Amino acid sequence: MKFAYLQKLTMVDFPGTISATVFTIGCNFRCPFCHNPELVVPPLAEGIYEEKDVLDFLKKRKGMLKGLCITGGEPTLHGKSLASFMEKVKSLGYKLKLDTNGSNPDMLNGYIEEGLVDYVAMDIKTSRQNYYRAIGLSEEEGRNMVKAVSESLDILMSSDIPFELRTTAVPTYVDEEDFYDIAQWIKGAPYYAIQRYHKDKVLDGSASPDDTYSREALEKFADIVKPHVGKVEVRW
Repeated sequence: MKFAYLQKLTMVDFPGTISATVFTIGCNFRCPFCHNPELVVPPLAEGIYEEKDVLDFLKKRKGMLKGLCITGGEPTLHGKSLASFMEKVKSLGYKLKLDTNGSNPDMLNGYIEEGLVDYVAMDIKTSRQNYYRAIGLSEEEGRNMVKAVSESLDILMSSDIPFELRTTAVPTYVDEEDFYDIAQWIKGAPYYAIQRYHKDKVLDGSASPDDTYSREALEKFADIVKPHVGKVEVRW
């Protein structure tokens, strides 16, 4: 398979693990505020790095890097091709972190059962009732995606894999009331992060707000969720 980008070093994306990051191409969501729009629509990102390029890089960095983060786009859309790639990365002795929007629970479960992932970060875009708006799809598609994300959440909660859930707090798409629903939805999760929204490059500028929430507002949102999960972090 091909990748759009290779970030050769990250100290923050994979907890406790010095890593590189690869970006897959294509996504089944159309979040207006997406900060990687060139990865959402495949024609905008043809793929710069071949699988072999990434594996050769990892071989050279063995001993210096300990992990690889796989993000996108939505990595699980690549199904068995991604599984094959992950197997090769694992054979080199690397740990793997997977970023996902949770829309493909069967594939996520397969990766976990096959021992291919060591850490998962899954997005919770907004409340269940407003999901369709945040992901840029129809109400019916939104309901289907809420069901899929719920299944993925159940899979993570019942697994032994460390994971985090995260929400980018985008004004007009997620507000105080939404966080009350999110708190109930993810109840019992070990770790949840609320991330500041930055409008720089987005998929749909006309449908993305110019403003962002203050740190005080994010802390207030965090207080709503704290009674229901193990730990809540505000990422500013």
